[in-house]
Order: sequence, then structure tokens, then C-alpha cells
Amino acid sequence: MGEEVRFLGILNSNGVQTQVYTGALIDTLNAAKWQLLSQDRQMAGWVMNPLDLRTLEMLRENGNTGAFLLKFHPDIEGFLGAPVVTSLGLPTGTALTVDWTSCPWAATS
Repeated sequence: MGEEVRFLGILNSNGVQTQVYTGALIDTLNAAKWQLLSQDRQMAGWVMNPLDLRTLEMLRENGNTGAFLLKFHPDIEGFLGAPVVTSLGLPTGTALTVDWTSCPWAATS
């Protein structure tokens, strides 16, 4: 009989870096983006809970009364530097970005 295969999940894989939550979603995502870019990594995209994407869409100047800061999905992707998709598989407050070029199992032939 072969060995039992146990999947750890991407959040528990080797090489995963974390960014401490700074108290504001947009600040935390920005810090995570720059953590990756400062290591000369290439972001392929972001995955986040739909409610976190909504939080970004609802950000306004001057708190709750000003103009929306990121009016459209492309504005959010432009700020984050890569495409954004949502997944209910991630809890709110957790987002992923990835550099596929550094994942040996993601190599294509």
C-alpha cells in the first residue's frame, strides 16, 4: 500500500509569507503587495473573500461622506497591481497573492 496523501492547503505550504493586519484592509493589502514586490516577485493575482472586496469598493474619502476611492473593479486591481478574484473558501480578513514563477509545482511544460 502507498502512503496516505495529506493536503496541507496553500496557507500551510512552505514558502508562504504573511503580512500582519495593520488595522485597515487597504493598508494591509498594500503592505503585502510591497512585501512581495520588494523581493522582486511577480504577482499573478489576488484571491479574497467577497466581503473584503466589498469593503474596498465602499472606501470613501472623509470616512462615510466623500467620493468613493476605488469606484470600479479595475481601480482595485490597479491599486493592488494584479487581477482580483473572490472565493468563499477564504475567511474575511484573509487574502492571497501569488508569484507562480516561484512555485515548482506550478511550472508548465
